[in-house]
Amino acid sequence: MVHPVQSRMMALAVLAALLAPLAVAGGLEPDEHGVGTHRQLGMSSCALLVLTGVPCPTCGMTTACALAVRGRWMASLRTQPAGCLLAASLMIGALVTVAGLMTGNVWSINWFRVRPLWAAAGAVLFFIAAWGYKIIAVRNAAG
Repeated sequence: MVHPVQSRMMALAVLAALLAPLAVAGGLEPDEHGVGTHRQLGMSSCALLVLTGVPCPTCGMTTACALAVRGRWMASLRTQPAGCLLAASLMIGALVTVAGLMTGNVWSINWFRVRPLWAAAGAVLFFIAAWGYKIIAVRNAAG
């Protein structure tokens, strides 16, 4: 059994890891075009988008997260569904971790009920669908 002090220290570390990307997203101004917010972090433009006009699988994720932390959920979802889900997951994870931090309880997933392979497959399929959506959205915006 994990000692309550150890579980609270683990919860604090997890909370910091969950809040860090949300804090970064909160410090960024969402790009009105739905892509490019990451350039505020010193990164270059998406090479695939620039060269082919087709967004990469992660195009719009930073913008979607920046919108989500501002509570603009529908705009976040329209920008990049996977980025919206990522931001929501980080926020929910942070809330669950705060509960663990306060109670000293260790939260875990019952992998006998949730099959990791099915969960991973579902996540991959959702990510691919979100990429397909983003490709269509970029093409509709361009023409």
